[in-house]
Amino acid sequence: MKKPQSQTSFSPFFGLPLQRFHRLALLGAACLASQSGFVDRADAATQADLNFASGYTDGGNLVGQNGWVQFGNNTASPIKISSSTVSLGNATASQQAYKQYTPYQFAEAGGQVFMRLDINVSAASTAGNDFFVVTREVTSSTVLDPNGKNYFRIYVKASGAGYVLGWNPHAETTTGTFPVYDTTVYTFNQANTLLVRCDSFTGRNNDRSYLYVNPTWTDTLSTLTPLLSRTTWSGNNNDEFSHNVSTSGTRVGGYLNIVLKQSTSGSALKVSRIMVGDALADVGILPPTPAAPVSGAATYVSPDGFTANWQASAGASKYFIDVATDSSFSTVLSSYSNLDVGNVSTKAVTGSFTPGTSVFYRVRAYNASGTSVSSTTQEVAIALPTEKNYVSSATTGSVNWNDTTVWSGAVAPASAEITTLTFDGNVTGTLNSTNDLTGNLTLNGLNVSNTGAGTLNLKGNPLRFVTNSVATGTPLPQITFANGLTAASSVQNNLILANDLSVSKATGAGNLTTSLDGVISGTGALVKKGGGTVTIFGTSNTYSGGT
Repeated sequence: MKKPQSQTSFSPFFGLPLQRFHRLALLGAACLASQSGFVDRADAATQADLNFASGYTDGGNLVGQNGWVQFGNNTASPIKISSSTVSLGNATASQQAYKQYTPYQFAEAGGQVFMRLDINVSAASTAGNDFFVVTREVTSSTVLDPNGKNYFRIYVKASGAGYVLGWNPHAETTTGTFPVYDTTVYTFNQANTLLVRCDSFTGRNNDRSYLYVNPTWTDTLSTLTPLLSRTTWSGNNNDEFSHNVSTSGTRVGGYLNIVLKQSTSGSALKVSRIMVGDALADVGILPPTPAAPVSGAATYVSPDGFTANWQASAGASKYFIDVATDSSFSTVLSSYSNLDVGNVSTKAVTGSFTPGTSVFYRVRAYNASGTSVSSTTQEVAIALPTEKNYVSSATTGSVNWNDTTVWSGAVAPASAEITTLTFDGNVTGTLNSTNDLTGNLTLNGLNVSNTGAGTLNLKGNPLRFVTNSVATGTPLPQITFANGLTAASSVQNNLILANDLSVSKATGAGNLTTSLDGVISGTGALVKKGGGTVTIFGTSNTYSGGT
């Protein structure tokens, strides 16, 4: 979002630290935002957007508005704001105006700057004249006047029924005659976008500059064809745009001016916008809106979530995802409604989803030009889990199974064929752990692996043991005693055997009492495994499957 422009008076001094100017510290600082229309973002120190349709008084003088200052003494024909543009007309005593920024520090190597001008030329002189120039000061002696080295000076000149463009990109002193004009003729009273690009390289006399007309987006700058270019030049090496004075080997910031000039020889044009940045997108030359992403099937599907997948869209800078419980997306999950997930191609979707149902997701790609349509919709079938282990690590006293704080997942056990209960606390004294859940608790496994010198007593409502038909191998129900050598344990719940129940205790897995104290019933058998001893204390057992 652009910050609003202010009508306050202009002060040219703003002391930003130079380290913020990592590539191109060309224009001012974020604190200039209210005066120069800087874009409010992380690299704001290198951005400028002078939009004369916003924040300027139509019909008023340019000088005095938003930091524009007069250069020279000619005031008879001031530069005007006209129909949301800067009108650079023909005047005998032509006024010049400039806007100054400080400090600037163009990188001596690897720097890149783009300057955009939107113009509409209505007349051009046969002799040609310049209307735009960038100047650079390296000392404060002339800081209030743009009298330093000149760069990127742009000219218009009449040619046939239209005009041609010319430039002088650097302040050379010994090579060639400038300006240099191209031969392409442009029609009067038509809008054109001019783009100046300058690249810096290590050493002197090797900045490379290019002038484009009506360029379009590309992620490979070499594919753009410049109208004019200057990749080699000679002269005083202090004239190079990327050169700056040094103090004890440290490059210091200078003062930079954008200058607009009226003609004295018959040219007339309007400038509607000036933008500066270190990338094409910074100056409003944007990529096309990206195509819709190609969505892929979800992975890592569980009742707790899944991973959504898609293929990257060319030119996208980030993606948005919707997740809904219906394919028409009339019921979108609030946490996943147009969710900005950044520039990625996967997103972990978490939540509590009902096994056996489906959820749906779709993705959109985004860049500065806009947002794509949605991808094709992917259906995610929330699979039934094959095993759910509830772990209690209580150590002493009395606890109830309906208390969610007893269980590591803060969820009380569900009555299901996939359920396994594990008790692994370091028990001291006596721990009474009571099943107070409603009805018979259906489960497939019970792991008693308490340690310590205390006794664990499992009590309360009955436990109904069944085969887990959805797990690989359809495991039969089992009770496993794996307590420590000094730990005692007893299962005092009544046991219902819907299938054969394996009771296992390895040799040495606790030398103290391990017992089944409740009544055992049902159609299954009781199968003992392992070399350890498990004592059955119940006297009214009715299970029919044998032992």
